[in-house]
Amino acid sequence: RCQAEATTSRVPSDPSTMGVASPWRVVVWIVLSARAMASDSFSFRPPSIPIITGDPYLQAHMMGDTATSDVVRFWDKREREMSGMVRVRLSGGEYYTMRFLGACTAEETLTNECPPAMVQTSVEVLPTSTVFVMVPPSSAVAEGLDFELRVSFVSPLLTDDLEVMARPLHYVHIESTGAAVEEAEMTAYLGLSGMFTVDKGHENVTWGIDILSSDQSTIWMGSEEQNVVGQSGDKMAINWGYLYLTVWGDGSEASRYPGDLTVAKRKFISDGTLPLEADRWQPRAVNEQHPGLSATRKVEAGSGPTRGATFILAYDEVAAVDYFGSKLPGLWTQYFKDGGMADMLVAARNEWPKIATRCEQHDTELRANLTAVGGDEYAAIGSLAYRQTLSALKLVWNEEKQEEWLFVKEISTNGDMQTMDVIFPASPMLLYVRPELVPLMLRPVLAYAANETSIVYGSPYSPHQLGVYPIADATTESQEQMPIENSGNMMLMILGVLRAQGQGGSSGSSSEVADADTAWFAEYMPMLKTWADYMAEGLPFPANQLSTDDMMGKFPNNTNLAAKGIIALKAFGEVCTLVNQTDPSCAAYADAAQGYAETWEALSYTEVGGSHYKMSFNARDSAYSLKYNLVWQKILQLDGPFSDDVFSTEVAHYIGQANRYGPPLESDIDGTRTVFATMTKADWVSWVAAMAPTDEQFSTLFHPVFDMANTTRSRVPLTDLYDTYTGLSFSGMIDFFIDRPVIGGVFARALLP
Repeated sequence: RCQAEATTSRVPSDPSTMGVASPWRVVVWIVLSARAMASDSFSFRPPSIPIITGDPYLQAHMMGDTATSDVVRFWDKREREMSGMVRVRLSGGEYYTMRFLGACTAEETLTNECPPAMVQTSVEVLPTSTVFVMVPPSSAVAEGLDFELRVSFVSPLLTDDLEVMARPLHYVHIESTGAAVEEAEMTAYLGLSGMFTVDKGHENVTWGIDILSSDQSTIWMGSEEQNVVGQSGDKMAINWGYLYLTVWGDGSEASRYPGDLTVAKRKFISDGTLPLEADRWQPRAVNEQHPGLSATRKVEAGSGPTRGATFILAYDEVAAVDYFGSKLPGLWTQYFKDGGMADMLVAARNEWPKIATRCEQHDTELRANLTAVGGDEYAAIGSLAYRQTLSALKLVWNEEKQEEWLFVKEISTNGDMQTMDVIFPASPMLLYVRPELVPLMLRPVLAYAANETSIVYGSPYSPHQLGVYPIADATTESQEQMPIENSGNMMLMILGVLRAQGQGGSSGSSSEVADADTAWFAEYMPMLKTWADYMAEGLPFPANQLSTDDMMGKFPNNTNLAAKGIIALKAFGEVCTLVNQTDPSCAAYADAAQGYAETWEALSYTEVGGSHYKMSFNARDSAYSLKYNLVWQKILQLDGPFSDDVFSTEVAHYIGQANRYGPPLESDIDGTRTVFATMTKADWVSWVAAMAPTDEQFSTLFHPVFDMANTTRSRVPLTDLYDTYTGLSFSGMIDFFIDRPVIGGVFARALLP
């Protein structure tokens, strides 16, 4: 009973709801209360501050300590000018303008048109929002301005509501409090460059304005060419579709201006308004006289979603992905079939107070749950991982199959689409927050592998990827061959979904798991069985092949890869039985897994260099690797196949090998030092930390991940590959292995019973 309650209601929202029959809840509430008191002194400096995180294309980051320390950038560091200012009337009738977002351009600095920056007192990165708190600079305080400005960038990624989660929109909400502004006049400005709508600065854009209601208008901008889903690549921005900036209020409360950003900002600084005369030079290149979108809104003093000033940013991509010749629209279009973007923007305005409240509740509950599981540091990294993982995903609608699909981009490491060894490490977060999202990612892979597309797939094991985002067009020949890796990933995630939906496992009953939905993969069982048989033939001694750590190259007898395959065989045996309980062959997979595990333990154990299990059966005895795949035995609540001694022995060895920022991913296999000898991966370290038998060991292994994020000089979206001595991202290449959804793997600890 306690296990079932721990899964369905991990943390009570109200202590009065606790029943005496639920001691687990009592313990968690006490732990939460103690940690809440400790949280007052906790601080976290993210390596990069997420501003807008919606999908692989609609992203904006602040790669510095404050909201005004740098220009806003795309994940790959390219500038995406986004600026924010407030203009406040002083008691003597004069006005004072300050920046709350973005650094001044070189041109603005040279022409002395750069307003002073507000002083940031705090920033908090939450699962669905980033909140900055600022006060006026000393020069403004000297003029009598003494108030607090709270700027919230809200991305309503509510995984329990696909309609809201699928909307390609974001809110910027500004509140001011303090006696000095109760009667003062304050106006906020928000501007976005046309670079949000193109890949290269020489591309032309067009713009316009749409009237949505008597007091709500939206301005828009998009590329002239509109080659919809016409190109794919990694370090590539979208250059089709349209960016929208919406604000509501009559002429005395709000204004909008599509056109030259420099002219718009100059006018706002001068008199608090925007140009009345339209910018008619269009189409024109983004790098010619700064075309962009500008809007202003009067800031009503006070706090709460109905006070202050609210702006809405949205992006209509027209079509989101190309799946083997079929251009699939964003899922949001199914909820607004008649009015499209216009109706969505009106709904976004009307629902803002409710959405703001829901996001706040969601963030509070998720942070509380993560804190209870792993402490403040775990909750901080988990919140950042939530944003980063979901911003690599795109919900679409498959008209032919009449179902939702969820696509993922392998950001910063070649841009592949639906990469199986990227979905896999990201899956713990999705299994934790909404397990039904995982099938939406796997269905496109299963359909492709079953030859339901125009491409014939011919391998007897799982494909590696579907193409390069956002175009799925991969052939069998173009696949990165990882037979055990990707087939094992599929088996483990399928059972992971069933466990998360129905619970069960070694601490539950098979009937509970049987209540979970198997229809989404059952039709593919013959194919999955072929993959399982192929995988079994290669165990327990994997041939010379790649694993997910492909940057390390191929090597045979990889014990970590073998562990994945062995646990996956055990998992497939359970899946097989759930789908067809009368199939006598299902038990053979679990039996084979048990025998393979016993061989694995006997042949890989060594006491040379400390008790541990070697990285390869034929490696030198002192060679080790992080056997992070073992954690899935615990996640799936399996009874074996590996003994408890394997976990305790390995965890103790990792602690002994750790540097300041954690244990290296692996040692050299034959005594030859490689460029990766001091590198590790944040997702894998979090998995071996989750394997730890004690909370103290977990903290010892996980703290270095937090320490890296909190202190690294690599000011980029959270990296997952970094140096264990310096905390720098891979080889100083700060645009490589960053912003990747694999960081969702840190939720592994939260999945454990």
